[in-house]
Order: sequence, then structure tokens, then C-alpha cells
Amino acid sequence: MQARGRIFFLVMMLVVGGCGGGGGNPVGGASGAVRSPIKGSLYGGQSPICGSGVTVFKAGTSPGSAFACNEPVITDVKGEFTIADFSGCGSPTDDTQMYIVARGGNAAGCGSPSNFAITLSAALGPANNLPDSVNINEVTTIASVWALNQFLDSSGTFPGASAANQVGLANAAMAVTSKNLADIVRGSASTPTDHLISPRAKLNTLADILAACVDSSAASST
Repeated sequence: MQARGRIFFLVMMLVVGGCGGGGGNPVGGASGAVRSPIKGSLYGGQSPICGSGVTVFKAGTSPGSAFACNEPVITDVKGEFTIADFSGCGSPTDDTQMYIVARGGNAAGCGSPSNFAITLSAALGPANNLPDSVNINEVTTIASVWALNQFLDSSGTFPGASAANQVGLANAAMAVTSKNLADIVRGSASTPTDHLISPRAKLNTLADILAACVDSSAASST
């Protein structure tokens, strides 16, 4: 398996030629203080990833910049986690874009060495409309990198946009959180309808490619 940055580089190269909210409790009024915990699960293919560190980020003010809102929360044997302390990112405004990233862990179980090449993510949307739960996996990662690639750093991990392009960042994130590309609560690619054009087959194909890396053992990941 390739190193973390190489995985995202591959994904971004594959999807860059492609297509062009979850509800939840509000996380703040004028103060922007995050109040509601985010519960979630982390999967590699069909397997829960144990021992991964999950962090919520506040988008920065320049491309590729972001601020961690919490110390990494470690997923359990079921790949589950709860993030309740967002104090690290200060007081985001209601329209600040948020992002969640999981690093490391192992889909083979808690007793296995950590696969440090794993990096999976999901766009969460604005701070005043974060979902109560999220299922992070290869599909949410592909969808998020696909939509936000111009706002991410070279590893495909940290989002940010200049003051002049905050609307562009919000629109890009909305492609994910509005379920145009993926349902981050279910962790699945959206199904095309009469009112929704979704590249479901392409998203799932790319997710399958990424899953082969995520599910490999720590030894082969190097």
C-alpha cells in the first residue's frame, strides 16, 4: 500500500476529470460554540477500523489550511467514536465549513498493528448544521476529495479557502452534504433520481480501489 499522501494523490488524479445536509442539532448561535457531540463509525470496506484517530477540522482561511477542533478520538473494536470536545478550533462562525479525518488503525481488528497509511474523511458542512452522526469510509472520502480537491492540501486532507472564495468552498462542500454525491450519515453513494445526477457507479468503483489499500495489513502497507 502506498503512503497516506500517495493514496490521496491517486484518488485526486482519478477523480479530477470527473463531475465538475445532513441535518442535525445546531452547534452555535452568535458565539459559534460547538455544543452537540458527533457520533460515528469508521469502516474499511465491510470491516470496522479499530484504533484510528478521528479529528474534526475547521476549514482555514487559505487553501490547504485547517485547524484541529479536538485531540484525536480513538475508534473502538466496532469502529465507533464520539467527539464531544471541539474547543481546539475556538468559536467557528455559523457558516464555517467543517471536515472530519480519520488516520491509522486497522480493519483487521484491535489486536493488529496500526496501518499508518490509512486516511479517510468526510465533509461535514457548516458549523451551524453538523450531522449528529457520520459513517466515514472510502465512499465519503472519494466524494469529499472529489468535491473539495481545489481547497485541500497536497495530501488531500486539510481544507481551506481564501476570504474571497468562501462561497466556492461552501458550494463544494454542499455537493457532499446535500447528498448530491454521498450520504455521509449512511456512508453510501447517492442514487441518481429524476432530480439528482449522481456518479454513483464511478464513486463506488473508486471506493473499491481505495478499499484494497485500506484493508491491507500494516506490513504490506509500507
